[in-house]
Amino acid sequence: MTGHQLGRYVLYDEIASGGMASVHFGRMLGPAGFTRTVAIKRLHAHLARDPQFVTMFLDEARVAARVHHPNVVATIDVVAREGELFLVMEYINGDSLSNLLREVRGSGAKVPPRVVSSIISGVLHGLHAAHEARSEQGEPLQIVHRDVSPQNIIVGTDGIARVVDFGVAKATMRVQSTRNGEVKGKFSYMAPEQLESRKVDRRTDVYAAAVVLWEALASRRLFAGDDPGSIVTAVLMAKVPQLTAIAPELSADIQSVVERGLARNADARFPTALAMALELEKALPAAPQHTVGQWVEACAPERLQERSRRLARIERTPAEPHSPGDVEQSDNHSPLLSPATIRALSEAHTERGAAPVATEGALPPVSATETREGGVTELSLVSERGAIIRQPRRTQLWAGLGVVVLALGGLFIGLRFGHFRRADPIRPAAASRAPAATPSSVPEALVRPVATSDSGNPVAPASEVSATGGAATRAGQKHRANASAQAKNCDPPFTLDAAGVKRFKQWCFK
Repeated sequence: MTGHQLGRYVLYDEIASGGMASVHFGRMLGPAGFTRTVAIKRLHAHLARDPQFVTMFLDEARVAARVHHPNVVATIDVVAREGELFLVMEYINGDSLSNLLREVRGSGAKVPPRVVSSIISGVLHGLHAAHEARSEQGEPLQIVHRDVSPQNIIVGTDGIARVVDFGVAKATMRVQSTRNGEVKGKFSYMAPEQLESRKVDRRTDVYAAAVVLWEALASRRLFAGDDPGSIVTAVLMAKVPQLTAIAPELSADIQSVVERGLARNADARFPTALAMALELEKALPAAPQHTVGQWVEACAPERLQERSRRLARIERTPAEPHSPGDVEQSDNHSPLLSPATIRALSEAHTERGAAPVATEGALPPVSATETREGGVTELSLVSERGAIIRQPRRTQLWAGLGVVVLALGGLFIGLRFGHFRRADPIRPAAASRAPAATPSSVPEALVRPVATSDSGNPVAPASEVSATGGAATRAGQKHRANASAQAKNCDPPFTLDAAGVKRFKQWCFK
């Protein structure tokens, strides 16, 4: 079993695949022989080049990472490597509810009602945790999963049902929002308001969970059709069959819970997923976890055994220990998307002047590109129109201080050796006491030739006088020609201008 190294993770063969990504076995490697089996969700390579899908994938990681509950599959990490994106999640030894229900229907059996109650109750508790999730600042995220279906429910051999895949979830922290008129999810499990592109909230997920509950108890599909149009028509208009007519062993209390959950008017449904879970547990007590685990193993023994054999081979495969250099290497891409990247994505919409709470269709898709080169990590967020939204840069503190020290040192040396020094002004009262300058003590570059009149008063140098006319220029030349004979004017060898700055007499140093 040869895996593909992804920093501190190793990617192995595929477990399942969907339209957007595939899920693989993975191993987390750490020091001192530490390892952990994980599931790695890999965005399809052709989609990894599409900014919209990249943003959706990163949004899923950010949203799921804020939900902490035993009934939600935990998101561990996000990896960007070799132009691809990978989402690292906890590995669950089990199967999707859709596969389990397919096995039951194929055998002509039904799921034990108490097992159904345990599974759906767990799903509702997990959804409630997502609905109640908050940001790092403590603000409600208002997450709505929008794709609750048997395919996105994993039932483990430990007897715990878990919600997975927040890829199309709606939340205030998402960078990408659904455009007007665009519907995401599976039609058979969508609430009427979701199909009609109206506002959705947590009660939308309650409706979808009620559809799954009805199908698990009835062992058949609720809204089915040969094309999307017929399915949408059934969801919006068809009468829901009575559960007690299909499964007479069920009580009227269960029928009441299902009917309230499937109400087409959102105001008539349970206000929260937790409220529905409590009513369901009261109407139909949930089976113990070990009973649910045994049912899972009995439904798909061959598939689970084959998966266990594959996993055992992977865990027996020697793996190179992880070293920090695997992640911190400097190349043209960043192996791991840092927490700063995730936070930058969540802040992108506020920097564009959008409202803190995103609405449907308010935000264009944004792509993230993170590079690491020369010790500098740089992130660019580019909108659909190609405009750079944010480009934060992180440098090491000591490197920055070193640049400052070098700059100050260069300035000090320049001042010390006169490269930036000007003649110091002195007060006229102290001029007679100032020692006469010698040629060796006056740098040639700082000596500014100054002509004086016969009375000793300074006149403008030739470069300045030339601008006033030819007569003034000739006068200046005459004064300079006679200057050598005026030795009496070299004590002192300088004059003072109006600002009190020394103007050295050039002829005094010849």
